[in-house]
Amino acid sequence: MSERRIASDILAVAGISAAGSFANGGLAPILGQIAADFSVSFTALGVLTAGFAFARVIFDLPAGTLADRIHPRTMFYVAAVVAVVGGVVATVAPTFSVLVGGRVIQGMGVTLTLFAATAYIGRRARPDERGRMMGVANAANPVGELLAPLTVGLASAVLGWRIGLLITIIPTIGTLVLVPLYVRDARAVGTPGEALRRVQPRSKKLAFNVHLLLGINLMTAATSLANFGFKSTIFPLFGSRVLHLNPALIGVAIAAAAAARFPLSLVSGRLSDRVGRMAVFAPGMFGLVIAAVLLPLTDTFGPYLGFALVYAIGADASHMVYTMVVDRAPSDRLGAALGTNQLFADVATVGMPVALGLLIDTVGFGGAGIAIGAFGMLAIGIGLVVGDTSPRRSQKNAMVGGGR
Repeated sequence: MSERRIASDILAVAGISAAGSFANGGLAPILGQIAADFSVSFTALGVLTAGFAFARVIFDLPAGTLADRIHPRTMFYVAAVVAVVGGVVATVAPTFSVLVGGRVIQGMGVTLTLFAATAYIGRRARPDERGRMMGVANAANPVGELLAPLTVGLASAVLGWRIGLLITIIPTIGTLVLVPLYVRDARAVGTPGEALRRVQPRSKKLAFNVHLLLGINLMTAATSLANFGFKSTIFPLFGSRVLHLNPALIGVAIAAAAAARFPLSLVSGRLSDRVGRMAVFAPGMFGLVIAAVLLPLTDTFGPYLGFALVYAIGADASHMVYTMVVDRAPSDRLGAALGTNQLFADVATVGMPVALGLLIDTVGFGGAGIAIGAFGMLAIGIGLVVGDTSPRRSQKNAMVGGGR
């Protein structure tokens, strides 16, 4: 199959993945309206925000296994149906508990979509272009995150949060058009870890990959705690409850961050192929740390918007961990490796919104910001211990070590 055809397939699948990001990103601008409608606390809103993460905890390993065993087209179809059903349940929810349940179901569908998309792209991209192709896929996610807060925030400001939530399922329905046209058999073009296999004995390679993947998984957990805690909890709640911004303005700020991530993702993926994954990850994550710690000091919309843009740098860098997994996971176990990696992230983050809600209720937003910053620094520290995983650098290091 031609390189152009593979590239077009990857772009289409990236678009399908963006629909999942749209469904996830549509909640943040309407949290204030939901809290007022159901008269719930910050802690309860944390439970709602954690709905997607809870769904992933349940579905991570099964979804990863399915991505290795069934045709990706079937995976995408099932994912779309589950996500739409969950979105409808959430939209018409008569109680807060039903709303949470609907979001959990919608999150299950989105989980299936993201796993199918990541595994598909990871298998189709050549090793020396994996960072760039994953960067293209990551650039599609901010498109969903850009459009979701804008459309949902504006619609909710005029028509209420239920209409805004209903809008989150529209892109998912649209993916049913792309699936039959672009999703084909995901035969691996390049096998992850190929460079190491050429220069290392099998026993050393397996031991190396197992320990390395564990380190990446721990790094992913800390990264997700920082990223998810800022994006889904402290940032929208601070805007709503402290700055008293309406859903439309909160949506504009979140959309601005997503818009900034689009070019960043295109550049960072290609750059990581050249200079290494950690050279991109570490400074980006430090930007997220700065945004989290200093956000509670703002008192107007201008600085609030500015910290959204600083956060975008860290949010883009956080996706580097998935590329690192693809770098080292065996091709026939890529789905399972991604499932395990995502499980680490989701077990860590499923309680994060609730914990941050309790922290905000007791000590305020300043303490929550410091907690998020601490997790960001932990992710950087673990990443420095793990080291670089990009194929070019790993091959070079392995050859140097083998020549000693």
